Order: sequence, then C-alpha cells, then structure tokens
Amino acid sequence: MYNSEEIAQQSWLFHSWLEAAPFVEYRGWLIRAYPEGEDWVWDVVAPPDRGSCWFESGHVYRSKSKALLEARRLINQIAVNEAISSVLESLHQANQISSPEYQALLQSLTPASLSLA
Repeated sequence: MYNSEEIAQQSWLFHSWLEAAPFVEYRGWLIRAYPEGEDWVWDVVAPPDRGSCWFESGHVYRSKSKALLEARRLINQIAVNEAISSVLESLHQANQISSPEYQALLQSLTPASLSLA
C-alpha cells in the first residue's frame, strides 16, 4: 500500500515528466516528442471519445521534428483507415462487394499497415 508521501512523490515525478515535454493538439489528438538519450521518441493520446488510448513510438528518431512527423503520420493513417472502412462497410451492406472480399479489405487496414519507419 502506498503512503501519502510516496503518492505525492510519484505525482510530482509524473507532472515533471509531462512538463518536460508537453503535449500539443493535432486533429483532436495529443502528441509530443521527447528526448531519449541522443534520440527522440513520441507519444500520442487519442481523444476521450476514442478511449484516450496511449500510443508510444516503437522507434527512435534523430530529431524532434521527425518524431513529431511520425506521430502525425500515425494519426493521419488512422483517419484514412477509418474512412476507407466506412466506405467498405457501405459497399458491403449494399451487396456491392462480397463478404470474403470485404473481410480481406478490412484486414489490409489492420495496424500492421501502420508500421512506422
């Protein structure tokens, strides 16, 4: 069990960590880049209506601008995939594409297509 001093210290560390690299808003999402050694990494937080999911970069980048560019790219790819999914669903409901074709096309939009270089 945590005592109040430990909780206060953890809260202070957390707030210091956030202040060191504050988030900025991009298309309703929160993004930031922060140094990790000599390199940069990014964090992305989805809007509350999307569950406030937290994404972290799986790669390191040589510059802050490249890290932020990749964070924005993730958000843009998610938006594109959602738009394509909506169109595919409409086509499937209108019997314009078969169920196997619909499923295959949806699978091509999985997070694997969001791989970040």
